[in-house]
Amino acid sequence: MRRYPGLIGLLVVLVSVAGCRFYGYPGGVALTLTQIEAASEQVAQDLERALAELEALRLLARRDETLAPYVAQYEAILEAHQRAVLEFEHWKEQVAAHPGDYRRANRTLGAITAHHEALLQQYADVAWSVAQHVNPALLARAYTSSGPRFFFYVVPPQYARQVNEQTIPPLQVVRYLATQLS
Repeated sequence: MRRYPGLIGLLVVLVSVAGCRFYGYPGGVALTLTQIEAASEQVAQDLERALAELEALRLLARRDETLAPYVAQYEAILEAHQRAVLEFEHWKEQVAAHPGDYRRANRTLGAITAHHEALLQQYADVAWSVAQHVNPALLARAYTSSGPRFFFYVVPPQYARQVNEQTIPPLQVVRYLATQLS
């Protein structure tokens, strides 16, 4: 070992450099920031749809008192959604404040997307529970998806979630039920 200390040092440096990654590309943070802004805007639009769903659910709950627990669940998800909108705006500002940090921008976009999908899945779970309670025949058109159910993951485009195209979107199920019952 004493005969090759320089060679061992060079080998250690080469191995450590081989493990390094270079993230991003020129203009990548700006492009990712526009995607973050679009994702944040979509989350805010879905919040408006969720508020309309909550009103429809409250109307259904006035007719059928057994739906009251679903209203409470939906309100809890809605509160989390409102907090998420504010948090996403803060994250967007942090990315804009660090224009050279591609890793931060990429992780922020992935976190917003994953959190948004999780919120939509929670809305869908409550909405389809209401549908099962109100109209069991509607379950044939139930929302289906495949993929992981945890936050902060990035799904490559070729592995997009599979969604039943014939189904009612999760943020329209309760309004659909209200129109069917009226």
